[in-house]
Amino acid sequence: MEWNKSDRLLVVKRKILILANGLPVYQGGHSDILLNQIKDYGALNFCYFSTRRLITSEKPEILREIPTKIAPLRILEGKIIKNIPMLEEIIYCYLIIKRKREIILFSKRHNVKLVYAILRGDTLPLVNYLIDKMELPLVAYVPDTVEAEWTDKKLIYKLKRKNYYKAIRKSKIIAAPGESMAEYFKKIFYKDSVIFRPGLESKIIPENQRESFKSNLITLGFAGSLYAKEEFVKFLYSLHIFVKKHSDFKIKILFISNFEPELIDDIVIESYGWCSQEEVLKILSKADIGYLPYKFDERYKTQMQLAFPSKIASYLAAKTPVFFHGPSYSSVNYFLKKHQCGVSCDSMNENDIVVKLEKLVFDEKFYDSCKKLCVEAYKQEFTKEKMTENFKYFINKGLE
Repeated sequence: MEWNKSDRLLVVKRKILILANGLPVYQGGHSDILLNQIKDYGALNFCYFSTRRLITSEKPEILREIPTKIAPLRILEGKIIKNIPMLEEIIYCYLIIKRKREIILFSKRHNVKLVYAILRGDTLPLVNYLIDKMELPLVAYVPDTVEAEWTDKKLIYKLKRKNYYKAIRKSKIIAAPGESMAEYFKKIFYKDSVIFRPGLESKIIPENQRESFKSNLITLGFAGSLYAKEEFVKFLYSLHIFVKKHSDFKIKILFISNFEPELIDDIVIESYGWCSQEEVLKILSKADIGYLPYKFDERYKTQMQLAFPSKIASYLAAKTPVFFHGPSYSSVNYFLKKHQCGVSCDSMNENDIVVKLEKLVFDEKFYDSCKKLCVEAYKQEFTKEKMTENFKYFINKGLE
């Protein structure tokens, strides 16, 4: 397969099958990555097999151009199916057999020559069967480690885990969301790897002209899903202590998420719900600091070490220094040490959190340096051009 001068894949009779656990219908994060890849390289080069039913009726226009099959492995949900012993597992295994036949027929019908699999959720029981049965090359994107599936039923998780590692070994190249995971695949599996991150368009990035807390109002921003809820609540109580200690300061949080945060005295919280990427950047450009929490719970250690949050792209694009609140072994620490665009607090102690916040608020030279380095980190890691370059290399490896 050749690339033309505009770096768009030439339309050919063979297709790339995207195998994913759902359609990219939500704004932000991994959905934006996938939609941009489809848009940049031509919808006619792809077909799409989803193992999750469509929850919303709204679908991005570009997906209407792609042959799509929605074949969920979960057709019943709720407490009843989960409380009856082995019922969910039996239905799941039956549907795997059915979906295997369907994905083979779908791939033959659309002359699939390369499988691009997102190795999460219910794609895992199908991917190896497909590439073995049709003798197809595989390229894989791993947005999170298989440990993210551990809350599933034990038998299903065991099946997913087994297929996850098989697919890693069979893939010609692995895409990861951050440096830590990319290095893991190189070191442990001897796999070539690239990094997939949201490639933001420069035209939607606003100017951030905020100065260093000269109004005595500290504005914090948070955008995205809130997985580390305990850490966030602890951070809110630490802000309360900060205001008591520095009574001339006020704190406001711009909260862009569907999660309803707990209300704390002395802290003003403005909730926006889900917003478009452009709206997120406009809101964050009004913030002094971007808050990013990770779980301290040891059960999530592997995830915290290897996964990488897509929301950090929005903070950097908005020129908002990062306050990272999570364990020292996390992938974000690796990133912050490399780019020096914020502070890291690896403690759940309120006083430790306050000390780290004081570093950003009262060390004006340090804060200004972080702000400038946000720009440099964004240019190096999160531009649309960087994403295009990495995806081109990724696809070419699969087609070699």
